[in-house]
Amino acid sequence: MTSPPTAPDVTEALVSHYGFTPASLGEGPSGTATRNYLAEEGDGRRWFVKTYAVGTDLAAEEQALALGEYARRAGVPVPAVRPSLTDGRLIAATGSVSLSVSEWVEDAETAEGGLFGDRWAAVGALLGRLHHTLAHHPVGPPHLVPARQVCDVERAERRLCRLLSRWTATATDTEFDRWARQTATVFAVVLGLGALGAAAGALTAPALARRYGPGPMVLTALAVTPLTQLPLLLASPGLT
Repeated sequence: MTSPPTAPDVTEALVSHYGFTPASLGEGPSGTATRNYLAEEGDGRRWFVKTYAVGTDLAAEEQALALGEYARRAGVPVPAVRPSLTDGRLIAATGSVSLSVSEWVEDAETAEGGLFGDRWAAVGALLGRLHHTLAHHPVGPPHLVPARQVCDVERAERRLCRLLSRWTATATDTEFDRWARQTATVFAVVLGLGALGAAAGALTAPALARRYGPGPMVLTALAVTPLTQLPLLLASPGLT
């Protein structure tokens, strides 16, 4: 496993690619998949330094930063990204260190703090400006695409099977684990029976509608539907 970059590694990269030696460099706000630092120059300017783990799709990350720059130029309040002095890229890579540098916004307030009062109007206005800006982006405006282009069902199924296999291989064998596996199996069986019932209903519905008429069929379906909820009412809560 590759170790994350150390503070001296980050300092060396800042000197090589951005032309400044930080007067101080400390840990910044934690990231989901990045290690972040807060760098301060001698004149007091502060920069948010984001380092990327080995294996990160740097091209995709740079595209995201470029999209933020596009929105910032249109008036959306996005911190400016500082380009590398060596090649002008928004992400600099040297050895095992890949990083981006952007303005540090002091005392920034985000929607994570909750929306109330004038924040509703402010956030709404910014979202409107953002949508208007992105609609004029070279790859815009947004357009409808088939669902299969949004979600690759086969790939999602393979990933789910991989995760289940990994979980099964490492699962413990406590009473709760056994109950959970049994519950998942029973739930899958119930879903399968439900799908078979739906298929049978779809196949027989045309003939029944011709024989009894659509009105009685709809009324019968409405009357029978509450009965399908009885298993949920009668089921025990399981282990606690």
